[in-house]
Amino acid sequence: MTRLLQSLEDLKIKETDLEYLKVKEVASQLRAEGYSVTESPSGIDVGFDIVATKDDKKLAVEVKTSSRLQASTETIKNLRKRALEQGFDEFRLIIVNPPREVNVSIEGLEENLGTYLIENFPDDLDELSTHTIIQDVNDIYIDSIQVTTGGVQVIGNGVVDVELNYGNNSEGISSNWSFPFSFDVTLDHKLEVSSHNKIEIDYSSLYE
Repeated sequence: MTRLLQSLEDLKIKETDLEYLKVKEVASQLRAEGYSVTESPSGIDVGFDIVATKDDKKLAVEVKTSSRLQASTETIKNLRKRALEQGFDEFRLIIVNPPREVNVSIEGLEENLGTYLIENFPDDLDELSTHTIIQDVNDIYIDSIQVTTGGVQVIGNGVVDVELNYGNNSEGISSNWSFPFSFDVTLDHKLEVSSHNKIEIDYSSLYE
């Protein structure tokens, strides 16, 4: 089964890492808006993730993942109270939702891509040898799917296995190669590839 997104466990991103990355993102946005920004401030402002000032406006920011929100209720309450007591104009609580694993399966996609490549043989692939044969398409990963009235647009990448033949059948030589490729194709109502916007094969391993 292909995967649209890797799971949080696969990415090995901890909740504290997600909060850290969100703090960096919010701080960058505030700076772009003209704020003077301090991340993880010390002194009287310690405890807030961000303190930002612009003209006469001062705001405090706290970032928490949704899964840590309930356990942090008292902390957030105290930070909000402190912000009010210290004269902040605004206290922002920003919630981060960890990425979820989404599995997507398209029946026969690898076979249909292989058939489409054979029937619409890429010129650059054909030029690699006297007689190039597409053997298989595998290891498909889907980046995005968009369903429209005209069909299903699928964007992703995979591997195409080919046989390169040089010379004539009796005296020639052959070799097998696997090349990564990216694709942007449209599937019809039978989930067969009907057209493509992009099919790009990476031959760099052949020349290394």
